[in-house]
Amino acid sequence: MCCRARCLMCVAAVLVTLARGWAAHADPTTSIVAIADDPDAYDGAQVGIAGVVGQQSLEWKGVSLYTLDEGGRRITVLSHTAAPALGTRLEVSGQVVVHPEGNSEIEWPPVVVEGTRSVLP
Repeated sequence: MCCRARCLMCVAAVLVTLARGWAAHADPTTSIVAIADDPDAYDGAQVGIAGVVGQQSLEWKGVSLYTLDEGGRRITVLSHTAAPALGTRLEVSGQVVVHPEGNSEIEWPPVVVEGTRSVLP
């Protein structure tokens, strides 16, 4: 086996190992209720949330705000893409922001800054 093929096999093995480790430790979905009940515990955390798009979405210059509802609770999502349609079931991953710019004196309702989203059945 040539040196290049061995190198590619080693890289592939490392990537598979890392992916398995990440998948084993990733929390696929954090409850919107849990974030709403204790936002400070999630400030700055990467989370995955799931819910139904509710209320009217806002869009301005390529940025949109929409809410995801779960169990009677909701959370605002900030996205750099168009807002999804009302009633769409989504899974969103992103970062929770409660204290913008790390300023603990200003407290906002929790917002998830969307990283990725996918439509759920």
